[in-house]
Amino acid sequence: MEETEKTTISIAGRAYPLILSKKEVVMARMVEARINETFNKLQIDYKITDKLDCLALTLVTLQLESETEDRKNVHHEENIQLEKSISEIEALLKL
Repeated sequence: MEETEKTTISIAGRAYPLILSKKEVVMARMVEARINETFNKLQIDYKITDKLDCLALTLVTLQLESETEDRKNVHHEENIQLEKSISEIEALLKL
């Protein structure tokens, strides 16, 4: 069983206690930084004063980025499979 530890992350100035594995703590710190970076940028760019509105916009922004990245990965995997199939067909045609 993996060891867990108590940690706290801060999102938009509010603290959230978590119990995570050591690997998850590192990921949580990266996520915390990314969320706060996006939150602060949106707050400045759009002059948002309501934290809940800014958090909602942060969520939408990060999710859209995630979906875009997921689609790129799927297309990349499809391209690799397609190239492999083309190579197999070419090899068969040379016989």
